[in-house]
Amino acid sequence: MGEPQVLATGLTFPEGPVLAPDGETLYCVNIEAHVLSRLDLRTRALTRNWVTLPDDGRGNGATLGPDGALYVADVGARRIVRVGLPDGPVTTVADRTDMGIPLRGPNDLIFDADGAILFTDPAGSWDEPLGCVYRIAPGSRVAAKVADGLRFPNGLVLSPDGVILYVAETPLRRVLAFDLPTGARRVFAAVGEAGGPDGMRLAPDGSLYVALFGDGCVAEVSPSGEVVRRLPVPGGKNVTNLCFAPDARSIYVTEAESGTIVQVPL
Repeated sequence: MGEPQVLATGLTFPEGPVLAPDGETLYCVNIEAHVLSRLDLRTRALTRNWVTLPDDGRGNGATLGPDGALYVADVGARRIVRVGLPDGPVTTVADRTDMGIPLRGPNDLIFDADGAILFTDPAGSWDEPLGCVYRIAPGSRVAAKVADGLRFPNGLVLSPDGVILYVAETPLRRVLAFDLPTGARRVFAAVGEAGGPDGMRLAPDGSLYVALFGDGCVAEVSPSGEVVRRLPVPGGKNVTNLCFAPDARSIYVTEAESGTIVQVPL
């Protein structure tokens, strides 16, 4: 399919790429600019300041919800927010735990088959095991703890059957696998060389694709936990996140050092 192509430039620490259901629009977070951006994949026209996050918000991971809205982990305002499409509004989903404790600073999020939000909350846990994974049940405004004792839990994905939750533990350069029915955890894969795992996505064939922040590439990890290959991303070393193109033959990747969105063939 050729070489990687830069689709957009001029972003300020892009993260959380999300492909719209039409397959022609890509949303991403512009962390340091406190905004969300929108890219038309047909024309490559970038709306850099598409939606501004209120209250000095700084989005990080993002995903589409079952209701068709965009959901964002807002690390700046320490909450999960919902962004109505096509242009807002921005509303708070949850900003505290079911014990009444404010969130530290959510990083990435996904939905499970029941419509619940699972998200990582790592702020302040780079050197100490203080990070957690939480779950917001449908209709709830508080987060219940799923796992704790983690050092900067980052990207996360669910197995297709919803049983195994994979969580990137960035400073330890590994991906953990949690058996949700039992709570048991194990090391699934060792990834990262100079850097560590950031955002992740699961491919249709069961392979896990991991953005390696600090390594300038995306790692493909087999279902058995082996790193099969590393896909270089041009522009810089700080690859933050990714999502699949509609045909799953390429990935859209955000790279923070160069402030770009890159399409990488698989």
